[in-house]
Amino acid sequence: MKFSAALLLPLLALATANPLPAPEPEALPAADPAAALDALNKRDKYCKVFTGDGNVACRKGAGTGYNVVRRIGANDRFGVNCKANGEKVGDTKVWDWVPGWGCWVTAYYTRGVDGNSCESGVPWC
Repeated sequence: MKFSAALLLPLLALATANPLPAPEPEALPAADPAAALDALNKRDKYCKVFTGDGNVACRKGAGTGYNVVRRIGANDRFGVNCKANGEKVGDTKVWDWVPGWGCWVTAYYTRGVDGNSCESGVPWC
């Protein structure tokens, strides 16, 4: 009996040491180039404020009556992914949504990092 137990244990260990073959992974569908381009176009547009010292309020809503979430400095760069009409500031009612900070900044004080309008090419929310 000792002989069969001594023979059985190593065989059992060897049997469990052999891994089962892994199944072939499922192929992913080919990427749609139009969808990839659409996703690229939806990315945030980078903007900054153009007042001398910065210090522009980024607010909870599209109006000066909303609480200030943070102040934007002259050297701050921020992403804008949509725009909406709100309270008129200066000569515009357009406000830019800054998703990274979760707040709105009036378009009156924003420009793209290239110096052009921050709102060009940005969709309406």
